[in-house]
Amino acid sequence: MTETPAIYTGLELSELVHRLARLRKTQKDAQDRLAEIQARLAQDPELLLFQGFLADAKSQAATVYEAICEQGVELFEQNGDKKPHPAVTIKETINLAYNESLAIAWCLKRLPAAIRLDQSLFEKHARAVMNTAPIKFVTLARVPKATVSQDLSGFLESEE
Repeated sequence: MTETPAIYTGLELSELVHRLARLRKTQKDAQDRLAEIQARLAQDPELLLFQGFLADAKSQAATVYEAICEQGVELFEQNGDKKPHPAVTIKETINLAYNESLAIAWCLKRLPAAIRLDQSLFEKHARAVMNTAPIKFVTLARVPKATVSQDLSGFLESEE
C-alpha cells in the first residue's frame, strides 16, 4: 500500500470521505463537460475530413515503409551494402531457433535461474489444493483492504 501524503494525515476519516466526495463530483462534472465537447467535435465536418486524411496518410506511410525495408534488405542480400540509401540502414540480428521442451529440460539441469515461476498459475493451484493437499511452504495471510463506496453524493454539502 502506498504511503498517505502528509497533507491528509491527521484528518478524520469523515473529512477525508467528504473531500473524496467533492473531488469525485468535480471529476464527474469535468468528464461530462469533456464528453459534451467531444460529441460536438465528432460532428464537425472539418474534423472528420482531417481524421480521414490522417488515417490515409498513416496507412500509406506504413505500406511505403514496409516497401523501403523490403527493398533495402533485397539490395543488401544482393551486394552486402548496409547503407543502400542515405536514409536506410541495414542491421543484422541473430535469431535463435530451438525446441522449447528441450530448452526447458536443458535449463533445469544447467541453468535453473532461466526458469521462471508463473506466479498466477502457482497461486491459483495453491488456492485450489489448500484444503485437500496444501503445499507445505505456502501460508495464508489475511490482509485487510478498505473500499470506498462509489456513490458519495450523500456526503456533499448542499449547494446554496
